[in-house]
Amino acid sequence: MKIQFKNPAHHTGLNLTVRNGEKWYNMATINTPLEIVRTGDEDHVLLNAHVVGVYKLDWSAIGQFSNLLVHEHDPSCVTVEGLADAMDRAYGVGEWGPTITFVLYSLLR
Repeated sequence: MKIQFKNPAHHTGLNLTVRNGEKWYNMATINTPLEIVRTGDEDHVLLNAHVVGVYKLDWSAIGQFSNLLVHEHDPSCVTVEGLADAMDRAYGVGEWGPTITFVLYSLLR
């Protein structure tokens, strides 16, 4: 399954991406293989990974899960404020939430 990134920066090993709504919660399960691609260049696979966790939550509960942001693939999103700014850039100001999905994934070598 392909997953698109506007900023395809990633850590070695465990990563987190936060997605708007429930689409990824309903599509991905543990061990789902992922092909990481850059938005706009979906034919070129940058990295391969597999899902290690998928969590659906309401944005209002983000504080309870902020410790997971250390795994955010995008360094600008390791704080709640930085993540909110990135969500605004990706989806449009006020055009995302209240439901979001955390997708935890591990890169394959």
